[in-house]
Amino acid sequence: MCLLVTALAQPALADTPQPALQVTQSTKTAGARPVALTVRFQGWLQCQQPIDAPITIVLPPAWKVPSTVAVSSVTVSGRAPAAVTRVRQRISVKPAPPIGLRCDVEIRGPIVVKVEKSANLGNPRKPGRYRIALDQGASLHLVTHVLIGA
Repeated sequence: MCLLVTALAQPALADTPQPALQVTQSTKTAGARPVALTVRFQGWLQCQQPIDAPITIVLPPAWKVPSTVAVSSVTVSGRAPAAVTRVRQRISVKPAPPIGLRCDVEIRGPIVVKVEKSANLGNPRKPGRYRIALDQGASLHLVTHVLIGA
């Protein structure tokens, strides 16, 4: 028996309201290190799992980012990622391949990326408001701000 799953065409991205990006840190103390980071957003899911596109977190230049970030220090919606790369202030996380039946249905849904303290990220030394951006492939770009030392 063959199961065929289809979906109605998704509206163009320009017609879709941009979902919120929420970023929380284990501490907001200026200069603190190590700091855990939790990123929540409404991203693209395929069969209720993150699509096979990198999720890139772009931190401000004032943040301390180590030269490498271990796969073991990051999770995507509770699962270990397939890969984690770092270029300057960009941490790119490749979600693990889906488990179980694959389908062609893509919808928006909750995604949580956790970067544990073992990644050794550090808050900026100066208190203030800092911009953090997130990309999921080429189809989703979100921006928010976090307060440090407030």
